[in-house]
Amino acid sequence: MKPANFTVFGNNEAYVMITLKYWFLKQLAHTFDVGCKFRYCESDKKLPDYDMIYTFGQKPAITASVALNPDETWTIALANLTGCHSDDLPITDTHTESLFQYYPAETYTITATVDEMAGTGAQKMALCRSNKTTRFEFEDSVTVTDGVIDVTVGPKELVTLRGAKGAMATTAYQAGSGATLPAVGWPHVAKDGRVVVAVNRAGLYTIELLDMTGRTTIAKETFVCGARSQFALSTQGFGQGVYLLRVWGSECGTKVGTVLVR
Repeated sequence: MKPANFTVFGNNEAYVMITLKYWFLKQLAHTFDVGCKFRYCESDKKLPDYDMIYTFGQKPAITASVALNPDETWTIALANLTGCHSDDLPITDTHTESLFQYYPAETYTITATVDEMAGTGAQKMALCRSNKTTRFEFEDSVTVTDGVIDVTVGPKELVTLRGAKGAMATTAYQAGSGATLPAVGWPHVAKDGRVVVAVNRAGLYTIELLDMTGRTTIAKETFVCGARSQFALSTQGFGQGVYLLRVWGSECGTKVGTVLVR
């Protein structure tokens, strides 16, 4: 006699099915340690739904997360959501719009950039992958060079990397040799206490440091920068703590996040 709580499929035989979602969650739980601190992560504007907001309606093609683990290693996770089954319910008076839509299956090559690792040379990260045929398997020990690594992620696939020490991760679409980097990297606090911003495209940029209410400006500077350069805001005389940071410019939208001043 079949238990009442079993779902019956196909040949009318009951069985327990371990879903792909289980392996995704298992992989994430084993690569992001308890106590890790997640960081701001953004996607390149060349990607569909680059803000990576996961809510009703259209889902992003790529989502990404990054965190610093208690042992000071970093974990980067990249998920390709294309090819998933979309809501095909008919539109009615009570169902006026699609609840969830996914892009058609497509393989992406992602450039994960850890800004604070620029100039640190080559470091190793362990790459693991889950998809419909690979279930949370170690694939290779890969090299991140100066904070940059290219990763291929197929439809309905999760890739995690863990190992090298660094900071904020961003994602950018790469097409052959025509890779495009964001106009500016995410700011970081250098050893001398300055808030440093790496610039990839020449332009006029502004950096503003505020208290955590976002109402009081602590410091604000505007810089004219050339390509592949950087600008910095001194934090000398500031108290230790977490500050809200805004960066914007002629070549980019507004970036908002936090920095820790020691």
